[in-house]
Amino acid sequence: GRVAERLAHVVGMVAVDAGGIPLLLVAPQEQRTGVGSALHAAALELLRERGAERVSLGSGGGDHLWPGVPANLSAAVAFFEAQGWAWDHIAIDLIRDLRGYVDPIGAVARASDGGINLAVARAADLPQVLAFEEAHFPEWLDSFRRGDWSILAARDSEGTVLGTLLFRG
Repeated sequence: GRVAERLAHVVGMVAVDAGGIPLLLVAPQEQRTGVGSALHAAALELLRERGAERVSLGSGGGDHLWPGVPANLSAAVAFFEAQGWAWDHIAIDLIRDLRGYVDPIGAVARASDGGINLAVARAADLPQVLAFEEAHFPEWLDSFRRGDWSILAARDSEGTVLGTLLFRG
């Protein structure tokens, strides 16, 4: 990646991976000054030097998934469109502050009332979790096998895995 500085202060940064730009940030007071455009150009040049023939915005795999530029961030969408990007899918920014969160629709209570148990999976649960992933979401199997995330598992009253979620924390 690259970092932009002004008067010894970081004002922006861009990250690259094997074929994408998963992150481009510019300090609010430096936006619309050319910093973002310069970082974008530097990222494309770095990727070109590394042999990339196609580049995507966003990234997946490893320990993160960023599906692209969130459509609800209109300034970011406009910036990347001005850089020549076209969209082949819509991404929504699904980030929420969990401090003080209360389940407003009673989803956890409804699941419990329906016989669904939600619990962090333990090591002994891993074979069932991996079998579930392999059967339903094989593209996520390696992420579940790595073991560096916590896993939330939803099970029915007989203990059958019905759903999973990777998370940190």
